[in-house]
Amino acid sequence: MLMTATKTALKSYAGQRNSRFDNANSKIITPAQRWKDAYNAYDAGSRATIDRVLDGSKDEFCRRNSHIKTWADMDLCESSLVALDKILIDSTMQRQLDIFWVMKLVNKYRSLMVMPIQVYVDDQGNHLAWDGQHTLIMLWIIATQILALDTSTVQVPVVRYKSKLKSEMRGNFISLNSSDGKKSLDPIDIFEQQVFGVRIDGSSDPAWKESETKQTHAETYDLFLTAGKFGDTHMPGAIGRLNEVQKLTTECTRWLMRYLSHTTQGQRPAEEKEMVMMGQFFYRCKAANIKVDDAYIDELARLNMRLFGGDFDPHGRFWAKARAAYFSWHQRQQDLGFIEQGVNPRFSNEPLHGMPFLLAQLNKDFKRTVPSNTSNSPFYPAPKDLF
Repeated sequence: MLMTATKTALKSYAGQRNSRFDNANSKIITPAQRWKDAYNAYDAGSRATIDRVLDGSKDEFCRRNSHIKTWADMDLCESSLVALDKILIDSTMQRQLDIFWVMKLVNKYRSLMVMPIQVYVDDQGNHLAWDGQHTLIMLWIIATQILALDTSTVQVPVVRYKSKLKSEMRGNFISLNSSDGKKSLDPIDIFEQQVFGVRIDGSSDPAWKESETKQTHAETYDLFLTAGKFGDTHMPGAIGRLNEVQKLTTECTRWLMRYLSHTTQGQRPAEEKEMVMMGQFFYRCKAANIKVDDAYIDELARLNMRLFGGDFDPHGRFWAKARAAYFSWHQRQQDLGFIEQGVNPRFSNEPLHGMPFLLAQLNKDFKRTVPSNTSNSPFYPAPKDLF
C-alpha cells in the first residue's frame, strides 16, 4: 500500500521531521529551546550518553579554565555586546544543532576561539543569529549550567549586519562554514539550507530548486532525508544515504521514492544497499530511455517483495541467492577452462555482482523492459540459480 504524507491522519515520524520545511516563514527560537529540541530528538539511551558526555565536558572546562569564576573572566573579544537572552536563533538559516560538537567546544574552550555571533536585527528589534549557533549554545551552557547565571545579566559579542536579505545570508552561511576552526557543513546541512532557501527565501538557484524538488518527492511518499548525526536513521521512512539521492535526477528520485514507499511500507528505514542498488537501477533506466511510470514502479516493487521481501540487507535473501549463483557460475567457468583452476571466487555485495543478478532475475519474471547489464564483471547467473 502506498504511504503518502497527505493520506495519514496522524503524522508519521517522517511527517514530523519534514514538517520543519512546511512554514514559509522563519522559525525563531531561544538557545535553550534549540538545545531542548535537539536533545529530545535522541532516544533515551543516547540522551543518557549525552548527559554523561556533557558532565565530562563541563568538568574539563573547569579543569582547563580554573580562573573563570564570573562572566567577566571569560575574556571574550570586543565588538557589540548584547545580553544573551536577547539573542534568538533563526533555525531555518542554520543547520540542525549538533549536540556533540557543542560539548566538544565546551570541552576545549579558549576565549581566543570565540568568534562573535553573526546576527541581523528584525523589525521588532530582535537579534537573530544566522551563523554561530554552536558558539551561542556553548556560551549558553557555560552561563547557565557552569556559572549558574541569569542569561539577562551576561553580554555576548555579536556582529550586526544591516542586510535583511536572507538568501544572501544563507549563501554566506554555506560559504563561510568551510574554514578552519568552524564545523564544516555536511552534505545534509547544505541540502536542508537549499530547501529552506527555496521555500522561505524564494531562491531561484537551479541547484537549490533541484534539492527542494527532491525533498518534495520524499515528503510525497512519507520519507525523510537524514544523517547518522541526527540519531534517527533507524526510524521508519528514514533515508540516510543522501549521496545516492544526489546522484539522481529529480525524476529518478521520484521513481526511487515511490519504490521505497512500497518496500519500506512505513515500517522501516530505507537500507543502505537498497538505496545503492535501486538508485543505480533507476539511473540506468533513465540512461536507457526506458519508460518508467507509476505502474512500472509498483509492479517492480511487488515483484521484489514477493521474491525476496525487497530485502537488500547484506545478510538477507537477495545477497545469499546472488552469492550462491555467483559461486555456481564461477565453478562452471573453471570447468570450461575460462577461469584458472585454484582461483577462489570473490563475491561482492555491491552492484558489481548484485546488478547482474538482479537484472537476470527481472528478465526472467518482470514483464517490463529493464536496462542492459553494464557491470564490469562477466558474471551471468544461470536460470536455475535464480529465485
